[in-house]
Amino acid sequence: MKKAVFLIINVFLLISCNNNSGLEKPDNKPPCPTVSQFVNEAFQYFIEHEDTPDTSTVYKMTFIRGASGFPEEDTIMEFCQMLADGNEKGLRGIIHIGDYKVLIFDEKKIGANFYNMDSVKEVDLDNLELSAFEDIISCYAFVLDGGNDLELIGCQPDDFAPIRINGRGERELPPVVSKK
Repeated sequence: MKKAVFLIINVFLLISCNNNSGLEKPDNKPPCPTVSQFVNEAFQYFIEHEDTPDTSTVYKMTFIRGASGFPEEDTIMEFCQMLADGNEKGLRGIIHIGDYKVLIFDEKKIGANFYNMDSVKEVDLDNLELSAFEDIISCYAFVLDGGNDLELIGCQPDDFAPIRINGRGERELPPVVSKK
């Protein structure tokens, strides 16, 4: 009888210790990334080559398909400074990439696999302080052509190396079910 009671107590202690050590509290879960890694790398490349990068400036990320001179299936991802007189369509909302505020314009939801909708916050453009028109603004456009790399469109600076796309352009972020 003593052995049975001792065995039951040991089993109970082992089970309770094992259960507590493997559990993660919901608060300790790592946050889901805001954008895919290759989008983050492309934005960082853009910011590094911006004349006067500023965390108070609002930038935009636009997804386009069917651009002139490109195959219909190619997706263009463009980064620019958001101007006050911009007439963009398809505003999804605003996110933060690092310390920078980035508006997402994705009228046809073609880039939805590359950003986390749960990280996108609704925003009213009229309430944002946007830059007035400047003579020269820099924009960088990249093409996701279904291959393994994200290529910079136009003149290729010496320091640019194609950015690797995980999963050949397939969903890199975990699927997220919106709670709205």
